[in-house]
Amino acid sequence: LLFFIYVPVVAIITWLIRKIAGVKNSNKTLRLGFIMLWILGFISIIGLIVTVGQDFKRKNNYSEEKINLSNP
Repeated sequence: LLFFIYVPVVAIITWLIRKIAGVKNSNKTLRLGFIMLWILGFISIIGLIVTVGQDFKRKNNYSEEKINLSNP
């Protein structure tokens, strides 16, 4: 989740700082690193969603037991 959210934020901040500082050359290694981290975060998010979805689809194997409640 952190890679999916924070990598684009850090990339935008880095881009803004480079624009303000007037750096004109494009650092392709940095761009490729941000893209790879974001893709890793995207894959992790999909895996998390699938895992949580499977947990909700599982049937309960617990037996139900009725308990009589009485006022004291």
